[in-house]
Amino acid sequence: MNRIDKIVEFVDENKIVADIGSDHGITAIKIYEEKKPKKVIATDISKESLQKLVDKLQHSRYDIETIVTDGIRDLPKNIDEIIISGMGGYLISKIIKNGIDVAKLADKLILQANNSLDHLRKFLHSEGFEIIDEANVYEENYIYTIIVTKYTNQVNKYDNNDYYIYGKKNIENKDELTIKYIERELNHSKTVINNIKSNDTIVVKNRIKELEDKINCMENLLCKLKS
Repeated sequence: MNRIDKIVEFVDENKIVADIGSDHGITAIKIYEEKKPKKVIATDISKESLQKLVDKLQHSRYDIETIVTDGIRDLPKNIDEIIISGMGGYLISKIIKNGIDVAKLADKLILQANNSLDHLRKFLHSEGFEIIDEANVYEENYIYTIIVTKYTNQVNKYDNNDYYIYGKKNIENKDELTIKYIERELNHSKTVINNIKSNDTIVVKNRIKELEDKINCMENLLCKLKS
């Protein structure tokens, strides 16, 4: 299963769904085909990018609305489910923050960040969102994480920082791709140390200490996940 398949799997049937940053509209079209939605809205900040989907829709049976807009703040407030994928965790957080009223009214947000997942998870908790599900997929030698969240207006906070870095459900489920990701990070950190250890400066020594602490944490977590 690839990244888009997994994102669409989290979409419920018979909903009004918005795909943010839709570009060619692959996700929006797949939702239309597989989820019997009430409505699909595809958005992009770039008129030129979204035009590719507009051209495609002119020669198809897909009834998908396209909107050129920045993020979600100008969307109708009756959106049931919002998808934001293929961006960095800081940008996704910014999009949600700038359109927080729309985000809070949605039944759920389906988010796929390419990086900074710890920042995104912490941001969601700080804004009163609950992380209700997570999943990893492996595609083209890259591990993608999908986060499903909804606004509950409750104080949410993980008591273990590893949950913010790797995902609470992923750790609790001893997810194989999470293990694979940690092993990659572990090997990378060890390689970095080997590459810089000959440099005897204070800055490098401090960096090595940081990496050694990180390696220790990852090794301990891996032992728990593999037990």
